[in-house]
Amino acid sequence: VWASDSREKRSSGRSTPFRVPYPSTNLQMAPTVKALSFACALGFSSAHGSPDDVAALVQASVRGHTTALEEQPGSMWSEAIGDLVNAAVQEQQEAKATGAAELHFEGAQGAQDPEPEKPPIWHGMQFEREIVQEEPGSTGYLSFDHGCTKRDEHGDNYCEFPHGDSLRMRFQYNLARPINGGYWVFQGIPKLQGVGAFLRNGIEKKKQILSSRLEDLSIECPICGGVCEPMVFGKQRSIKLPDCPLPAGQNVTMVDLSINLPSGLLLPLIKMQMRANLVVTRQEGEESNTVSESKMIFAMGRIYHGLPLMM
Repeated sequence: VWASDSREKRSSGRSTPFRVPYPSTNLQMAPTVKALSFACALGFSSAHGSPDDVAALVQASVRGHTTALEEQPGSMWSEAIGDLVNAAVQEQQEAKATGAAELHFEGAQGAQDPEPEKPPIWHGMQFEREIVQEEPGSTGYLSFDHGCTKRDEHGDNYCEFPHGDSLRMRFQYNLARPINGGYWVFQGIPKLQGVGAFLRNGIEKKKQILSSRLEDLSIECPICGGVCEPMVFGKQRSIKLPDCPLPAGQNVTMVDLSINLPSGLLLPLIKMQMRANLVVTRQEGEESNTVSESKMIFAMGRIYHGLPLMM
């Protein structure tokens, strides 16, 4: 099993992390009780039929580095991604605290992850999007500085980023008509998969032992003017909105930011996926019109082994 250090090399437009034997000996991570608890939960799950390499990996991780996640300073979006990862970690901890001895449910013994992993292996984040609807004459363009394999009139698509990667994301738009008011709504359904879902569903005695739905994410904000303060995984975030009105006939950069993805020795043990919808609406008096609607999938797990078409 392999991890990536902070360096990277780029060739043919793709970011490729340097391979470092796992566990690394130079990640400078402070120990936390939370990480030890998480490691114990995963170790217990491995004893109940999870892949053999999970147990070895957890033991090596606890010996060498006893933290699950580094604290990554940065933008609200970086913190939100970290919150999503922490939500998955917390679910596994709560399942362990509830009583892992109850894992002797029907079908638990001998359960295996359907995707056995053999080194060398890279883990990270995957992103895919699909434009469902767009107002005639209006355009939007989403781009990343690396990691994507396809590009169309709407920007980059089918992207993969290793854990701990730093990336730059930009979103530009050109409207057919100005927007004086409106709102945008983001709704996501995150699901824990693999070993984590196995542990959580074992406690809850669910049959879908390799997939477990987490708390849904729903954010609604005005499209312009002032500040929006949504709750994201139990934390209040602050999003500064552009001034109203949003102009028409101009290429405007709405988002231009750097994102630091979470890193940590135990992250390769977490698999999750979130399907999401983003709808932008123009409000004119009593009338509401959709400016754009898109579907997105964010996944965390194995990367660089053939990106599946997830939509």
